[in-house]
Amino acid sequence: MSGWSNVNDTVMGGISTSSAVWESGALVFAGAVSLANNGGFTSLVSPVSGDVGAAMAGAGEIVVAGQGDGRSYVLQLRSDVTGRRWTQTFTPPTTPGEVVLALSAFEASDFRLNPIAPAPVDVSSLDGMTFYSVDGQEGPFRLELTRIAAR
Repeated sequence: MSGWSNVNDTVMGGISTSSAVWESGALVFAGAVSLANNGGFTSLVSPVSGDVGAAMAGAGEIVVAGQGDGRSYVLQLRSDVTGRRWTQTFTPPTTPGEVVLALSAFEASDFRLNPIAPAPVDVSSLDGMTFYSVDGQEGPFRLELTRIAAR
């Protein structure tokens, strides 16, 4: 899990902050969400890779291992080739553990995370993913990711 980057609401005038750092074997996505200036989101974006679709071939779910802070997060699966996106909200455990996200429960969405016409996840076209802190709550957040796997 290398090459991840952050995109925050500062691209639209907001003032939320986030970072991605490695700590004790975990990719830590942390920062502070602010609703000022019509803000309210931060994101952790994976690098684009054709290996994502291949790694998910035949899978029915995604396992996200790590721990959170009690807040909900959004996982967005994306295909930059087709422009399609699918999202699912989840709340990670507050102690080390796993969350299992069924691919069938991901909803088709636009780039702003708004639902669009239903469409199943096209696993073969996936080339990346994004984690969002976008729960409408101001303040600090912290999500530690130790493993992301398809099964």
